[in-house]
Amino acid sequence: MASPLGPQGARPEDPRGSTAVSSAQESRSESLGQREGVAAAVNQGIEATVPYPQLLLSIDLGDEVAEVDAALTESFVQTTDFDEFLSGRCDLITGIKGSGKSALLLMGMSSPPLKVRMVAAQPLRGPVIYETDLPTALKGTDLEEYYLERWLLHTALTAAYATLDLDNAGEVTELLQQCGLPADSSESEISIWVSTGRVMRDVNTNNRDVVTRMLRAVGDSLDQADETVWVLYDRLDDVTFTKPEDEQTILRGLLRAHIYLSRASRRVRSKLFLRSDILDRATLRDGLRNLDKVPTLRLNMNARDISQLIARRFMRSGVFRAYFGLQAAIPGLSSDSELKEVMRLILPDKRNRNVRAKPNLQDLYGRYFFDTTDGSCRYSARNVLAYIRMAIVQQRRLCEDRHLEFVPSHGPILSPKALHAAWMQLSENRLHSYVYAEFPAIRGFVERLEYGPWQYRSLEQLGHRFFQDEATIKDLRTIVEMLKYCGVLGEAGGKFQVGRVYRAALRCQQEPSRRTSPRRSGPERQRQESQRLYQAQRQ
Repeated sequence: MASPLGPQGARPEDPRGSTAVSSAQESRSESLGQREGVAAAVNQGIEATVPYPQLLLSIDLGDEVAEVDAALTESFVQTTDFDEFLSGRCDLITGIKGSGKSALLLMGMSSPPLKVRMVAAQPLRGPVIYETDLPTALKGTDLEEYYLERWLLHTALTAAYATLDLDNAGEVTELLQQCGLPADSSESEISIWVSTGRVMRDVNTNNRDVVTRMLRAVGDSLDQADETVWVLYDRLDDVTFTKPEDEQTILRGLLRAHIYLSRASRRVRSKLFLRSDILDRATLRDGLRNLDKVPTLRLNMNARDISQLIARRFMRSGVFRAYFGLQAAIPGLSSDSELKEVMRLILPDKRNRNVRAKPNLQDLYGRYFFDTTDGSCRYSARNVLAYIRMAIVQQRRLCEDRHLEFVPSHGPILSPKALHAAWMQLSENRLHSYVYAEFPAIRGFVERLEYGPWQYRSLEQLGHRFFQDEATIKDLRTIVEMLKYCGVLGEAGGKFQVGRVYRAALRCQQEPSRRTSPRRSGPERQRQESQRLYQAQRQ
């Protein structure tokens, strides 16, 4: 396979110090029209010198949210997790916030396995439970049973509407009409969700019986067609947006409905895409039986996957490719050598280099990606993309302040100073837009971590940071677990660490190391060295 780097002759020379600098200063602009003009010149093969700010402006990393990301299809990294999902062997796909769950779902729907019908159970941003027909008298276990039947009906009806185009769907159509529902395959996700409430309120029959008959009719149709329906649930953190107090109850009902469906139907399967912290909260208080029997896939990207994601998005820029003499083929980044060549043009490779003769991508760039992790120490594609996007903005500001006109001919285009400023900005954004926004109850405890060490050797040391007086271990453990759920804290080997992405915003400092022996003065060290040499000469 050809290298993505073109011949050296295609790489423009660094014109710093030439007479072209003054003309480049006059033509420099950040407008979209000029960016399109440069791109058009590159596409026409016109040799031109691109100013540094103009090169940075031409790079579009796409959107951090998968549903509106125009760059998702051409820059998606097909990992082993994606292959495992398409195999059908996992039903619960979990991962931290921004780990790529929605991207995996959307790409799976664009290329489903053979004989599999994938249907989204809700619109892009998830069904918000706002209905007014919810029985207000139901609490606790009764409310959980209500949502168990509600989710069962929703999954069964979604599968039913997805199979109305089959030739032998007459029984399914008849059951829908008996329930007073339209037999139209174009029913929207919201309409199906509202229909479940109508069935539970108006149809004078046992809800489990409706589910059983619907699943049997759908299963018979799918058996004759030799197909399977996957009902996909995503953005489940948006489901309980208006009812945060009932989040645990609602999601426990969904998990129980999934377990029930896995036993009741062979042709209809639900696939749940759920954040790991929300899954933990749903099972925290009362636990959940038989959840261990649900095949689970935990998404976990490595440094190579993240490098692929970044390199492919940079390679979308025609100006970037032309400036460094790169070929336009994004699929050419399959080997590590090709990927390193592109990453060398983007990020400095002098951080976290070990003694190995051939350092891998983790050695070269893993430290940059690791700075965006929370207490779980797992990479988040969303955080990394936001980090690189902010670094591009910071680099443009440095260009304006220092009047930098051209990139070094061999890269990288992002400097350590810009990356550090982007990390500080990312830390502030994630702390306020995620932790404080979604977990307001623990804000007071998070703020007590400010200006403290980023590592605590024991639970007692951490408790002294939160409470000046004595606090019960039970209360302290509850607070620590909440901080771990939101990613502010991580625990390993009995020690606790503040997530790296939050350390800058919290102004955390490294705890000074304790010396095992008193520090010796200069004269004392000289006297001991003289005694050692004297003893060596006598021997």
